[in-house]
Amino acid sequence: MLKYFAALLLAVSLLTGCSPRGDWAGDPQKVHQVTAGMSESEVRDILGEPTKNEKIDMGGLNMTVWEYHGPNDNINIVFDVDGVMATGLNGAEIVIPQ
Repeated sequence: MLKYFAALLLAVSLLTGCSPRGDWAGDPQKVHQVTAGMSESEVRDILGEPTKNEKIDMGGLNMTVWEYHGPNDNINIVFDVDGVMATGLNGAEIVIPQ
């Protein structure tokens, strides 16, 4: 459990920092509709296609990170095998409902 928590914190801290701005035109406030355990297709229905999609293996813990880069906002969504496990908006982790 500690390993899982440490990997989560690391992934979120690495990926919610300063990111390049892009042309994603979605509503950044919709990230608050994303809840723990949501599938990739459910998140895609809310936020649209991510600007960047990255797979990360942290010592056997496999995660996928979606990044949305808009002109003024950046969103990060971290998935594990069970769905959404963390979200971030403009460098701040968002506590997501269970």
